[in-house]
Amino acid sequence: MTPTSWRPSVAGTGVLADLAALDALEEELLYVFVGCPSKGEVVATALPQRAGWIVVDGAVVDGESIALSLVRRFEESGYPAKVAAFVLTHPHDDHVGGIPQLLEAVPPEAVWVTAAQPEGPHLLQVCRSMIARLRGLPTSKQNSFRGVRAALSALAKWEEKTGRALGCAVEGQRIEIRGTPVSLDVRAPKPGSDLDAILAELADGHRHRANEASVVLEVLFGESRLVLGGDLPRSKTPDGASLPTGWDTVMTDHPHLAEHVLLKLAHHASRAAWHDVLMAAPPSKGREWTVTPFSSSKLPRDDQMTDLTSRQSPIRVTHPPPAWAKFTGWRLPAVELRSRREAEPTGDAFADAADDIRPVRARSVMAPIWAMAYRPDGSLAGLWRGDGTVEIT
Repeated sequence: MTPTSWRPSVAGTGVLADLAALDALEEELLYVFVGCPSKGEVVATALPQRAGWIVVDGAVVDGESIALSLVRRFEESGYPAKVAAFVLTHPHDDHVGGIPQLLEAVPPEAVWVTAAQPEGPHLLQVCRSMIARLRGLPTSKQNSFRGVRAALSALAKWEEKTGRALGCAVEGQRIEIRGTPVSLDVRAPKPGSDLDAILAELADGHRHRANEASVVLEVLFGESRLVLGGDLPRSKTPDGASLPTGWDTVMTDHPHLAEHVLLKLAHHASRAAWHDVLMAAPPSKGREWTVTPFSSSKLPRDDQMTDLTSRQSPIRVTHPPPAWAKFTGWRLPAVELRSRREAEPTGDAFADAADDIRPVRARSVMAPIWAMAYRPDGSLAGLWRGDGTVEIT
């Protein structure tokens, strides 16, 4: 399909189309691609004025990097294969897929990780310590960490190859992007003793608080504001006390983030990451919410989608979690969502008491992707879906 066949009907009006129809990028628009097959998460933003890509985290389909596949796909139609900035939000296995492939094939101009200051502690130093500790553990323990280990090794190789240092991604830091009207600001985590304590625990091999050090990004293109929430929680539990590095602090310091046109919901739409101010009534110009599933944590929860859609409709999910019952088509009202064990009983009491958390196989590397294009006035110029995505209303 040629570019002229889709621009008038899709990019000009915001009409939903298949992602296969998007084979070229217009210079005056900001494109954002959110991808996740059911484990892994990547947000790839193609900047206006052909200024390159911002890539956040990583995900793979059958070992193929989603981000690298996007870069190569649009390189064929003339968009430069340049990564202006890569950001790793935090060192968890479901956010690191395909990072070595991307950094090797298209070395970014800048790489950013959670850090308080250049001399540390930052994630590369922390994970080197984690890797050293793992060498003395059984192979099974080492294997559980292999994805993060590969990603962090790729960051170290990037430093050696380019002679550049990792950027320190903490609240208040602006990531400079040349040749574009787009700004990129870090809104979390907040530097201080709490962040230092989390990094120290990571260095000791304890990753259970890594989400609390997750990077949150604000991408601004005129009046088009994108909020990329990483896995940052508000509290440890849905009804627990707020975290010093969490969403309560972020929204106290940056309440304007509520006026977004796109929100990548934090932590796969876990209720512990919901924030009432951030998720308040939509602005008059409209907005999009995307969700990336994480099968092994049974996220997003089918019984919470009705509440989510009361705040925003539709919710764009990159891939149906295996714990959800199978349904026909790709659009479904939240009130009709059911868990598979309730809707499809096997008759085996043991099996019917459990949720299916096995990753669902994506049809192709482009299948679990939602794509949006924005004008600088905040309006949606185009909307595309991969053939594995779902829309919950």
